[in-house]
Amino acid sequence: METPLYFDETHSLNTLAEVLDLKRSGLPLNSPFIKKSTYMAFEKSKETILEMLGASIEDKLLLTQSGEEAISQVFLSHFQTEMMHTGNQHIVVFSLDHAPILKAAENLKEFGASVTFAKPNAFGQLTKDLLMKAVTKRTSLVSISWVHPLTSSIQPIYEIVAICEELNIALHLDISYAVGKLLFRFDEIPATYVTLDAKSIRGFANQGMILTKKHTELVSLVHGFKEGGGQTLEDYKGLEIAIKASEDNLEYINLEVARLRDYFEKSLQKEFSEIKPLFTDIERLPHVSVVSFPNARSEYLLYLLKEKNLFASIGGENFQKLDCILQSLFYEDRESLSAISFSLPKDVTQVVVDKAIIIISDAYKIAKKVSKDLFKEEG
Repeated sequence: METPLYFDETHSLNTLAEVLDLKRSGLPLNSPFIKKSTYMAFEKSKETILEMLGASIEDKLLLTQSGEEAISQVFLSHFQTEMMHTGNQHIVVFSLDHAPILKAAENLKEFGASVTFAKPNAFGQLTKDLLMKAVTKRTSLVSISWVHPLTSSIQPIYEIVAICEELNIALHLDISYAVGKLLFRFDEIPATYVTLDAKSIRGFANQGMILTKKHTELVSLVHGFKEGGGQTLEDYKGLEIAIKASEDNLEYINLEVARLRDYFEKSLQKEFSEIKPLFTDIERLPHVSVVSFPNARSEYLLYLLKEKNLFASIGGENFQKLDCILQSLFYEDRESLSAISFSLPKDVTQVVVDKAIIIISDAYKIAKKVSKDLFKEEG
């Protein structure tokens, strides 16, 4: 059986071997039996994580049982500590964001909060003007993911930060799938709350992170939970290893993997002139390519690729379907219904990309024959 080619970052990321080796078998850090040396190692690991993220050692770093829990804790905490006391109960979220953010906002409606789902521009971005249309005098929180791992779009985060600071609005920024691809520093992007799903950087699958300034109050979802809480030293070491590995690959991904991504797109276009890479007119993630295959249904093409052990994505689970996203950006059906997102892995090589191109080309030839009657002729 041939080695699988994983070009899908949203479903196919495996935990790093160095992280799995930690086994997470130690005592919880809030145990009265914890050794002093273990607690000192925890403090050192936490300081290292804060330093890598450009944060101060005085800033708060909390770990949760998942990225989804981290986001839920941010929303609930902000509601209890700010919105209930100020009367400003309006939240702005990005309409194309992933399910944990959208669901967390929807849940607060039951407690009286109002939610605006800010619309994107044609490139899937929340611009300054669009954000200004979404906020009101009662807006207390803006929540957004820095990047979209399916479309490759990057949000103009410095503009968003500036607006939130000017209007005194709290900002929640999720940096999942951005760490290791973009340079994040908390001292340069001072969001009120920063969250991270550890599995997006090949850390523990059931781990999330919250980063805030020291004066920001956080209400725990678990009564009595404090910093360190029921987490173990291995939990912090696992996150430390995953962040370091991601940052070590930052230059390679932005240079070599980006070059291979462009080569991948040009090679497919050379083989089939009708194939169209999308989102090429904006700054995008260096390793993600969204490609439209006219006259081939994406579901069937994805199936054919899977049969050849090449795994890509059209969304689903925590992410909105790619065709729905593209239709909301006013792409025609011929493009939106035939688009697939490819995420080149960090260790990809020219040989692997060439192999993927051959597999995709062969599958596309088959898919065109089966799918051609499903599309209406243009004109």
